Amino acid sequence: MASHKIWKRDSTCKAHALLEKMFLENKIEPSALPAFVYKQSPEFQKYSLNVFRTAFNELKAKSGLALKPCSHNAALCFDEASDVSPGVSLHKRVRLVEGKEEGMDDFDSLIVHGNQPVQMSVYQDPVTRCEKLVVVVALIGGVDDAKFSLVGDGPGTRTARIDYSWPVTSVDIEAIFQTEIQSGEIPSCHPLIEALKKDLEKSRSSVEEIPRGFMELTLPISVQTVANSIYVTGKKNKDGTKYLVVTLMGYQTAYTIKEKDRIVVFKDM
Repeated sequence: MASHKIWKRDSTCKAHALLEKMFLENKIEPSALPAFVYKQSPEFQKYSLNVFRTAFNELKAKSGLALKPCSHNAALCFDEASDVSPGVSLHKRVRLVEGKEEGMDDFDSLIVHGNQPVQMSVYQDPVTRCEKLVVVVALIGGVDDAKFSLVGDGPGTRTARIDYSWPVTSVDIEAIFQTEIQSGEIPSCHPLIEALKKDLEKSRSSVEEIPRGFMELTLPISVQTVANSIYVTGKKNKDGTKYLVVTLMGYQTAYTIKEKDRIVVFKDM
């Protein structure tokens, strides 16, 4: 069982050294999730998943915003002395159960996303001269709810996460093929229909559940995690496209701190 051990960010921490080595040697694929990698070594499991996730995201950002994809051989290159299970490709599709990640069949590794409708831009506030980050995400058509959060337990992070429910119509397989069914081209019990309905079991735990998806963003700068430094809003244009717009606060440099903010004012008690 994981303890409340402190994860040190140096070579004296065996788990940190192992995880850093895995990133440097490209043994972790870009699609790998912290919860899945966590299970691959007893060293990682000496710490809580939340502690591991924070270290994972920090090292992922340190290794580069776009990790090099692993080849098939790279996924199998763990030597006998490694603490990670050999022959394991570090990626897995997950099902979100009550906000937690539950392992599933390897499926997300078959999907390659490129040039997604996500923008992240750093700018300087014209009044405070503080560095800020704006994130604009165009959501999948039909998504009615989305939740934005910053990942990590510390005062700053470079990882954000967006959780959302699938469009309700995406689980109504008969409705998707309504034209073909009504025209008599295929029956409602066609193997195509049944296969898609069966595979929905991999994404949800009951027939009434709407599956949830998520995306993780590696931010270009470290941002504050206090509530009053995060501003989230949703927008919808005329064609129905929904946007998630988030403004985050970076950290002040010595240059932007005004002299009056350094002065201590003593007040009568």
